[in-house]
Amino acid sequence: MSVPYSESDSDLESLDDYSDYETYSEDCLSIDDDVVLNRILRISRVSDSFVRRCVTKLREEYGQCISQIEEEPGLFFRKGRKDLEAYLYCDMETICQFVVDYESHEDMQYHRQFHVTDPRSFEDEDPLLPSFQVLSLVEMDSKNKYKKLSRRSIYRRQLVSFLMLGTAKEQPHPFYGRSVDDATLDAKAVAYASRIFYSRPFLLYVIGVILDKTSFSVTVFNRAGMLSSERRALSANLDVFVRVIRRLSRDMSLVDLGHNPNMYLSPGHTYRQTAYPSFVVETGGVSSECQRFLTEGKPIFISMSLMGRGASVWNICYGEQPAMLVVAWRMESTPGNSDSGGLLSSFQPSQPGRGTCLVAGNFLWPDHDLPQDIESVRKCKLKNKTNLVLHYLVITPAGKMLWDANSDMELVSGFLAAIQGYIAMPNKDTIGLGILPDTIYLWNEHRNGTPVPPGMEGYIVGSGTESSSEPVAPLVTTQMQSTMECKITSLMRGLPFEAPFLPYNILRAALNSKIIVRTEHHDMESFLLVFFYALTRRALIQHPKNERVREIFHDVFLCTDLSKLRWERKALWVGAFAPVQCCLSEELAALACFLAGVMSAQNEVVDDELRPLLNFKGSKFSSPPESVPIKCELIEDIFIQVKDVLVSS
Repeated sequence: MSVPYSESDSDLESLDDYSDYETYSEDCLSIDDDVVLNRILRISRVSDSFVRRCVTKLREEYGQCISQIEEEPGLFFRKGRKDLEAYLYCDMETICQFVVDYESHEDMQYHRQFHVTDPRSFEDEDPLLPSFQVLSLVEMDSKNKYKKLSRRSIYRRQLVSFLMLGTAKEQPHPFYGRSVDDATLDAKAVAYASRIFYSRPFLLYVIGVILDKTSFSVTVFNRAGMLSSERRALSANLDVFVRVIRRLSRDMSLVDLGHNPNMYLSPGHTYRQTAYPSFVVETGGVSSECQRFLTEGKPIFISMSLMGRGASVWNICYGEQPAMLVVAWRMESTPGNSDSGGLLSSFQPSQPGRGTCLVAGNFLWPDHDLPQDIESVRKCKLKNKTNLVLHYLVITPAGKMLWDANSDMELVSGFLAAIQGYIAMPNKDTIGLGILPDTIYLWNEHRNGTPVPPGMEGYIVGSGTESSSEPVAPLVTTQMQSTMECKITSLMRGLPFEAPFLPYNILRAALNSKIIVRTEHHDMESFLLVFFYALTRRALIQHPKNERVREIFHDVFLCTDLSKLRWERKALWVGAFAPVQCCLSEELAALACFLAGVMSAQNEVVDDELRPLLNFKGSKFSSPPESVPIKCELIEDIFIQVKDVLVSS
């Protein structure tokens, strides 16, 4: 059992400080005891005789721990008792590990340990992830299966499931009409599930056990929402709890626990190794030709929201050609979705500012030709929600993300080239709902092996790439018409899009369930939001201890509550971005201030008396225009000006 940390030793904050992730409506949570316990966990596979023996022994040896867990949660955050949470988590770790080890055999196929984790537990701590305490289920390799885990000894990619304790003030399943700001237990569980998805991008779902006061439930988190069992009293249903813990820790394969069967570790690689492991990615299917890719190193991008597209971008080689593999969820009804992928009929070399899509398609299950979709993952039909399918794209040239730029010049030049590539696109209807962080890349000279060609300092990818006679469907779509008219409703939380990059007027239309005519100036606003995201992420990577920058990153770029996001966006335009600007060069800080004014002017949300405050002191650029749409040429011109300033400085 881990030694609990004293209050003086802990830098953990209260649960109230971790309500910055996602808010969901009632339709995002379903209660289905049979699907969760019998179809997904299949708890009946744990023998009745084992359960009886284990429960009897557990009550004999740890009855006091069980009683303490049931009686004490309400004291978690009373004055002077913050350290009580650590003690109770240690009690639960003892109980769970007892179930894991009880009557275990040397030849057990799967080796996992429960461990109380906090930020100091991880070897690969990420400054993008806020921290809190939780009981994590950690995957062990055969060489280290009996090794006692300690601080800084776990990689986040080893996490396969989790157990979370709640407090008395929290109510069961608070998604119904409740805001994440209420600091509810389920909101915290959603946040931690999102972090496991972030740490293991090839997961189809994450299983979590949630204890709230004297009851517990099992929740399956996936890209369409949450599927939960009924809540049960812990002491009266200890047999069910034992079955759940035993299945998670000993009996279920990684595929049973949610790992995509089409993606598996390369021979000789483990989750525990120091270097990020390589994966074999297969497109699946029986009758169609299966494509196979080998990833190289860490993913260069991972979406951080649970209910978004779940996108991840990986370095691969396509034949001898360096390329990138994009994996993301999208709507089943997207035009152009094919059940099997293949080499596109014809493709041209990349045009200036635009990447090339070499191959695209849907992932199929390995034992049949049906697509990997949310309904097959959940093992039940979706009610009043759009089904999603897992899609892949192979893109060239090899790129890197905006925030990985080695200099301001590389960042500005690359972003300018991507804008110019967008301007040259013949058909902008196929951009979907806008530009996203994983649709803009910088030229990767190291992987491509050649200096950057003129006009390819950066580039945009997606369905608008010059790749074939038939456009590839975008990763993010809605019901689009040739006039770029779209209707967005609040129910779009169930669709694969990233709310933080939606233009302000589209956010407003979504909140009012109205139809809005989408034009190119909305795409320009999404471009600028991606640029702000890159500046913030770059600042946070360079200054990981800057809590004000971290706050902006979470509030503006991880939030999916449309109402909250709308207000955060307005605050961004009237000075809230200042902490990030302080981490930037004078040129980039002035540019950010100007672009904030451009966005606010387009959406008419800044009063005349506030407008002078947007003019960055000593700015080398002209004042932002008033109440006019953002023109492509304006953004292109300002980035050309900034590039000239950087060249001359």
